[in-house]
Amino acid sequence: MKEVKQFFSSQIKSMCLLFTIVVGGILTLSSCSPPCGEANYLGTVEECEVTADTTSSGGGSGGSSGGSNLLTPEGLTDSSRLSVGGIKNGYVLDNGSVVTWGRGVYFPEDFYTVDNLTNARQISVFAMNNSSVVACAVKNDHTTVCWGNNRYGELGNGGPTGGSASCGNSSSATTAETACAVPIFDDNSAQGNINRVAVGYYFSLWLDNKGKVYSAGKCENGVLGTGCTDNQTTAVTVMTGVKDIKVHPRNQIACAHKIDNTLHCWGENNANEITSAHANDIETPLEIATNVAHFGVFGASHSTPKGTIGFVYDNGTISCTTGWFSLSSTTSTCQDEYSGITNVKQISGDRNVNMLVLDNGSTLAYGLNQYGTMAHGSGNSPQRNITAAGSIFADGTPANNVSYIAGGSFDSGMSHILGILDNGSVVGVGSNNYYQIVPTNRMSSTICAWQGAVAAITQDAQKCDRWAILPIGPSGW
Repeated sequence: MKEVKQFFSSQIKSMCLLFTIVVGGILTLSSCSPPCGEANYLGTVEECEVTADTTSSGGGSGGSSGGSNLLTPEGLTDSSRLSVGGIKNGYVLDNGSVVTWGRGVYFPEDFYTVDNLTNARQISVFAMNNSSVVACAVKNDHTTVCWGNNRYGELGNGGPTGGSASCGNSSSATTAETACAVPIFDDNSAQGNINRVAVGYYFSLWLDNKGKVYSAGKCENGVLGTGCTDNQTTAVTVMTGVKDIKVHPRNQIACAHKIDNTLHCWGENNANEITSAHANDIETPLEIATNVAHFGVFGASHSTPKGTIGFVYDNGTISCTTGWFSLSSTTSTCQDEYSGITNVKQISGDRNVNMLVLDNGSTLAYGLNQYGTMAHGSGNSPQRNITAAGSIFADGTPANNVSYIAGGSFDSGMSHILGILDNGSVVGVGSNNYYQIVPTNRMSSTICAWQGAVAAITQDAQKCDRWAILPIGPSGW
């Protein structure tokens, strides 16, 4: 057999045509791409060619081992297209472009499409201030690319770190961000085999199709899950056998849902956010639950930043970890509030509110309704509450078509929740003090309600206690 390869390249894209001539006159034509090691920092990593790893299952030590694929990659879904972290939002359009708004180095005045990024199938974003702005995307070819601050190595590309280290941040309130950093993994088959990414406060996690989890960023509070002694500027293996990963939208807490439906978590635990069985932070993955069908990582008490982890077990029962709400000297748990509720599609929330999305599209919320994020129109009544009738839209009609939610968090409690409806519309509720719901140029076109008064949203005078339909959707804005 004789092979002839001819490569064509440009600054925009590298590509090739592979002609294979076989004895007998058979000619085949197929497309191929340069090796991953030749990818550049301009985001063209999506064109790299990766040979599938078919070796036997490896352990957590990294290297080139790792086993065959355990996960079947999904296309674009509600949970992959919407991300909220801190007070920053990301959204993947049907055409594979990515839009970001909310907190950045600058507060964007409008929705802006990330430059140098196409064919995305998942987005994860985070920002609490202008030094913690990070985002990563997974593309249709299972490669991953990131941008933002690299203060502690959270971009995972092995690049420079420090207070001013970054790439791709917007240069003004009227310019877009740019995908620019290609993460490096201790398993050389990971790039081109990525299933999911989750970014948090100074750290990032990736999950590949073999079920391996990797981390990069700041070695603090156990959040890297590797028992590290120093920051990790490239992605290091944490554990194997995983099918989903989530991180807290404010605190340094991460969890992995394994193939066997056990849940393992690590990170901050000084207030029993993960478990009351340990008094200190958890440095490596710790099994905290079994028979888990769905889980969420979110929440805080009103006075002390805490996180909580919500579980929906495979028998339909619900519980949460102990870092929860204590209001008016009365402690109530989510298992108390949600007793007898079944058909739960998702458990999530923001800083103060725990919210369920049910199979019928309604929601149930419990917690401290400080900024109206229960979405039931009661303003910010600061009492323990549950909305058995579900949330409502700005005009008072029931919101019985919610498909997915993603909650944010902020130190002062000025948090928000975004959601996707069955028809693909994007909705938001809560505070807009930091343009968490909509950017400046879109506020007048976003109708909101606060204790029944319906008006266009403003920056801080008008918070939303009902779902506001945002001027962005699958096809754009």
